[in-house]
Amino acid sequence: MTTSITLYILLIYNVLVNMNHTVPVYIKTPYITLGQFLKYTGIAPNGGQVKTILHDTPVMVNGVIEQRRGKKLYVQDQIQINATNYQIQTKG
Repeated sequence: MTTSITLYILLIYNVLVNMNHTVPVYIKTPYITLGQFLKYTGIAPNGGQVKTILHDTPVMVNGVIEQRRGKKLYVQDQIQINATNYQIQTKG
C-alpha cells in the first residue's frame, strides 16, 4: 500500500514539474508564423495538418487562444499546446 502511494505522489510530482517546463524554440528571423511553428516543432507533421490541429486542439499564445495559422510569433512569445509550454528565442 505504501509503495502505491509513493508511486502516485511521484507521478503527480512529475506532472507538476513538466507543466512548469518551458521548451525553447530558436529562430533566426524576427518572427515565425504559428503554422510554421507547429511544423518546425513537429506538432504538425505537414502543412495540411496545421489547420486541423488549430481547429481541434486549444493553442494558447501569450495566454490567449489562437486559431490563426498566420499569427506572427516573436521572441519571448509563450505558446502552450497539449500541456507543453514553448517560448520563442533567438538563435545566435
